[in-house]
Amino acid sequence: FDRSFWSARMTTERNLTEKEVGGVLKEVLDSSGVLDQVRAQLRAQVFKSLEQPWTAKAQMSNENLIINELIRDYLEYNQYLHTADVLMHESGQPADRIPRVVLASELKFQRSDQQLPLLYGIVANLRGDVAPLPPPPS
Repeated sequence: FDRSFWSARMTTERNLTEKEVGGVLKEVLDSSGVLDQVRAQLRAQVFKSLEQPWTAKAQMSNENLIINELIRDYLEYNQYLHTADVLMHESGQPADRIPRVVLASELKFQRSDQQLPLLYGIVANLRGDVAPLPPPPS
């Protein structure tokens, strides 16, 4: 919540209508990323509420665990944290991470870059590139 932005808007526009105050508040919450976080939490709660408690989820296969972990690693690396939260909740992926070294071993994949998610190396390998290119700075 950016108080300086809010204070500046309020001091320059003392006679705001209720609708305008709502617009300014939405602007502040959107620019600080709070609205995206609330939307992601709302989606996760909607998925959770739609699940029927009497229906047990099937145990996740090793392949799904690996795939979900590759996707989670990619999402978190690129700061798609809200999307990663929804993935974790909806898929039932365990909260404990599978280390990249273990994933690489399971996939029999030789890692050239220890910092990038494995998906970058896998894509580079499939394209025939020597090494994965890092994503552009965000």
